[in-house]
Amino acid sequence: MSRIIKFFYVFFAIIFLYLLINIPFREISTLYDINSLIFVPISIIIIFIWYFIYKVVNKKFNKLTNKKKIILICSTFIFIIIIEILIILFLDVPLGWDFEVVYQQAKSYVLNHAHLNSGGVPHYFQYFPNNIPIFIVLVIVFKFFQIFGMNDFLLVGEIFNAILILLTIIFTYLFIKKSYGEAKAYFSLLISLFFIPLFLYIPVFYSDTFSILFVPLILYTSAFFNSSNKKYRIISYLCFGIFSFIGCKMKMTVIFIPLAIIFAQMLKANYKCFLILLSSLVLSFLVLGSFYNYFVLEKDIFYAKYDNYGAIPYTHWVMMGIEDGEVKDHNSYGGYNGDDYEKTESFKTGRDSMKYHIKEIKRRINKWGFIGYANYLTNKAVNAWGDGNYYAAIKLNWQNKYNTNNFQKIISGSDNNHYMIYFNSSVSFAFLILLVMSFLWALIKKDNNLLVIQLSISMIFVFLLLWENRSRYLYNYIPIFNIVIVYYIDKLKLLGLRWKKYRG
Repeated sequence: MSRIIKFFYVFFAIIFLYLLINIPFREISTLYDINSLIFVPISIIIIFIWYFIYKVVNKKFNKLTNKKKIILICSTFIFIIIIEILIILFLDVPLGWDFEVVYQQAKSYVLNHAHLNSGGVPHYFQYFPNNIPIFIVLVIVFKFFQIFGMNDFLLVGEIFNAILILLTIIFTYLFIKKSYGEAKAYFSLLISLFFIPLFLYIPVFYSDTFSILFVPLILYTSAFFNSSNKKYRIISYLCFGIFSFIGCKMKMTVIFIPLAIIFAQMLKANYKCFLILLSSLVLSFLVLGSFYNYFVLEKDIFYAKYDNYGAIPYTHWVMMGIEDGEVKDHNSYGGYNGDDYEKTESFKTGRDSMKYHIKEIKRRINKWGFIGYANYLTNKAVNAWGDGNYYAAIKLNWQNKYNTNNFQKIISGSDNNHYMIYFNSSVSFAFLILLVMSFLWALIKKDNNLLVIQLSISMIFVFLLLWENRSRYLYNYIPIFNIVIVYYIDKLKLLGLRWKKYRG
């Protein structure tokens, strides 16, 4: 194991341990009053439940005949589909925020071929061109379902979302099956049921759900890099670049998955594979990006251009991720700030606002001071990683319009006791315990099998410290969290056996 890998394991073991220690004593939500200390005992119980389930699966699953395995796996998927159908039937989200703008514009385009700059917010897609790919996907989906006479586009969007989430679970299963065996793959299906927000986002068909499929899809593609079949290797290299490009167009945080795969090859001194993957990624972004930029941005085939302001620069979200002192009624630490948007939009062009952003970023950091800024970043990290609801409660309870029945309040996390928030956040806390263990185990046992997963999690962690911060930005990494649990639950088994031997 190289010194760089050792340093990586030590550094992030300390970072995530620090996060783990802070979560019980800080705010995981700025909108709900949550006692985070409760997560500790519940998360320990959840880990024991996972361990027990895995022990049963590992003992019984491999003894089943192939026919019984297929029946069991299909039955589990049917159960998952039933859950998705029930959520479509009984949970809803009123239109609002970016979700409403993108949906309404896609609907108008399908029905009336309306230009993007003629919508309710005519400058929206020029300011936020990152949402044009989501708009394009919705237009394709709506037009496809129209062929079958389905014009209820809200329902169509939810059905499409449910399919994406189901495919995400399937490709997570396939990746784990190919990498770690059938028993652990089946165990991953059961673990996915513990991540309730994975399903609660079905009514919100937006970037978080549109990008989630590409996380396990890219990982599954990577499982063929070392195939003995040359044709499989070549196809996997091509798909790696293409899926990475499309995934990043859905949501930029997907980029940390292919980057982690590439860096892992370099750290393991597999330079041939490193160069091939890097070339695949760069060429895909250059070729596909050139086509996209030419037709969508330069030719402006959807008429997104509104004026000469251009797009909101990336520096805006870095600035917004640093609050200007104590902010009241914020939706998260370093989250959306209307005043920051007004200031950014007050400049003649987006490029002009960048100079202001850079000065303001420096000013805000200096205002905090070293200790104050470190404390602020801790609150920011706790707010993102401690909320195991991944912002679902806030979305489902939007404007208090829907989900007002007692059972709906519990499911959405908006009941006075916040049962669902406590459970979901305890699941997240249990995952973080295993994540810390993963770094320590990898360091002590020199186990690099999960290096890609650990790298991607570490990169999204650092990114959210610097960027606008929301716990929902972790939603599309749920498949990654699932893999950590599945892989390291086996290590808990080994620890249990050693403890039993010690006591005996």
